[in-house]
Parts: sequence; structure tokens; C-alpha cells
Amino acid sequence: MENQIITQEKRKNGLGVAGFVVSLVGAVFFWIPVFGVILLIIGLLLSAAGFIVALSAKRKIGLSIAGLSVSTVFIIAVILFTYVLFTSFPIINNIFWNNDEYYDEEWIDELEGWADEYEDNEYNPTDQELQDALEELTKDLDGALEELEEEVKELEEEEY
Repeated sequence: MENQIITQEKRKNGLGVAGFVVSLVGAVFFWIPVFGVILLIIGLLLSAAGFIVALSAKRKIGLSIAGLSVSTVFIIAVILFTYVLFTSFPIINNIFWNNDEYYDEEWIDELEGWADEYEDNEYNPTDQELQDALEELTKDLDGALEELEEEVKELEEEEY
């Protein structure tokens, strides 16, 4: 008899493939609030199940690992994206968390008054009035920036 090499091909891992595909679709849609997250979690679970089954049945594990990796990376990306969204933008922060620390009520009332006057077409500011308002706003912002810088210096001095 001739020497025959008998090779046993590893069986495919259906759960791993499904997990990888669902993870990729979730990665594409991760920025859609609920839809992408649900797909990423399903992809993570399918990939984990495929990985466990593949280890016990000696099947291919490559796509299971890839699905786990893609899902994990994009779940972390969703968490970071959400954190940045809610902490970096005061308006969104206030809408969702009702946090008034970023707003001066008088300033908001003044803006609302201007908006109402604009809608009623009763108030048409001149260029000079707009320039004056811009200068006043710039002075207010400069003052607020100076106050913040002083607070930062005080905090740095307290730390050291």
C-alpha cells in the first residue's frame, strides 16, 4: 500500500460566522443609538458562543475571534461616543440631564426675547446694534474666561 496522507478538514463554525457578520453590521450602524448597540451585543454573544463551541468541537475559531474583537471595539466606541456627546455639548447635556450649570437664565431669557421679536418682525436691528451686541458678548466671554483661568490657577495651587 502506498502511503496516503489522511487529513481531516476542520469543520466550519456557523455560530462564529454569524457572530462575525452581525458584528460587522453592528459596526457599520454603531452610531444609530439603539439599533447598532443591539446588533453589537447580539454579534458579541454569537461570536462568544461560536468560540466556545469551536473550542469544544475542534472547529475553526478565526471568525469567532474576529467577531468578538469587532464587537468589543465598537461597544467601547459606542460608550466613548455617548460619553463625549453628553459631556462635551452643554445643550444636549441640559436636555437629557436637566443640568442648569451651563446656563445663565438672564442670557437665555434675552435670547428668547430676541427670537420672539424677530418672529414678529417688530425688531430689525441695525448693523451698529448688532456690532454693539457682539462686542458686549465678547466682553462677557472674556470676563468668564478670566474667571475660569483664575479658578484653574487656584485649583493648581491647592494641588501643590
